[in-house]
Amino acid sequence: IDNRKLNHPQGCTVYGLGSYASRPILFIADTQNHRLMAFRTENPLEAEQVAPDPQYPIPEQPRCDGTKPCSETLYAPTSVVSDRSVENRIFVADSAHHRISR
Repeated sequence: IDNRKLNHPQGCTVYGLGSYASRPILFIADTQNHRLMAFRTENPLEAEQVAPDPQYPIPEQPRCDGTKPCSETLYAPTSVVSDRSVENRIFVADSAHHRISR
């Protein structure tokens, strides 16, 4: 999967707004690539895959079938939000797994 191309992105949020952040990060739910991407202010044209772990390949249809723990995969993420608290956590609507991931 090419890190420069999104496939049916559906949700985004800006992480790190406010006094607790040094630099805001734009997170995008890249739905059909089954991943969460981050765009940083210091290099907005370069994207970084942040979930699932980029060192593991993303299967065509990631699922919880015993080959990988569900916590290590996303399947059609549709939305992402930041709670904007001191911890500034990110939550992802992992729609095909029917759950919210953090």
